[in-house]
This record gives sequence, structure tokens and C-alpha cells, in this order.
Amino acid sequence: MSAKSRSFNRRAKRLLVAVIVLGSASLVGVLAITPRSAELDSPSHALAGEASMRRSVDAYAARYTGLAEYYDAAKNALERGREAYAARLTGQAEQALTKGHSSALGMEAYAARCAGIAEHYAATTQ
Repeated sequence: MSAKSRSFNRRAKRLLVAVIVLGSASLVGVLAITPRSAELDSPSHALAGEASMRRSVDAYAARYTGLAEYYDAAKNALERGREAYAARLTGQAEQALTKGHSSALGMEAYAARCAGIAEHYAATTQ
């Protein structure tokens, strides 16, 4: 008889667990399906939800705007660096051209001086 009572006890426990699980599931289902009461859906709650959603959207927009400004500033910094480097090289090129120009002018002046001296000696020897 003890074998039958152990078997009966096991089946009773399983049945009890199954009833508790099914009861809990049905209770959760009923609570999930039942529409909210009018007290919870008052206009102030709806407005608060809308305001919260709007703040969330604004926060995302501000975040992405900040990221865009950060990357734009980084791009602009690179561009400014390139422009400064180009200006530096342009200045060096102008300086080199000016030096070449001044030495050409110097050579022309030296040639004119030599030509003047030659004319002077040519005039005195005649």
C-alpha cells in the first residue's frame, strides 16, 4: 500500500503544481488583456507620456547634432591645416622667386656698371 500512496502523492503534487502554473498564467493573461481603466488614461497621463517621448526625441536629436558638429569641426580643422600648409609653401615659393628676381636685377645692375666703366675707359682712351 505504501507504493500506491507514494505514487498517489507524486501525482497529487504534480497536479497541484500544474493547477498553480495554469492559474498564474491565466491570471497574467487576464491582466494583460484587460483594458486600462479610465483613471490611468487620463489626459494628464497622456500629456506626460507625450512630453516624455518628445524629450527623448529631442535628446536623440541633440546627441546626433553634437556628433555632426564634432565631426564637422574635425574636418574643418584638417582643412584649416591644409590651407595653412599651402599658404606656407606659397610664401616659400614667392620668397624663392623674389630672391631669384633680385639676383637677376643685381646682375643687370652689375652688367650696367661694367658697361658704364667700359664706356668710360673707351671714352678716355680715344
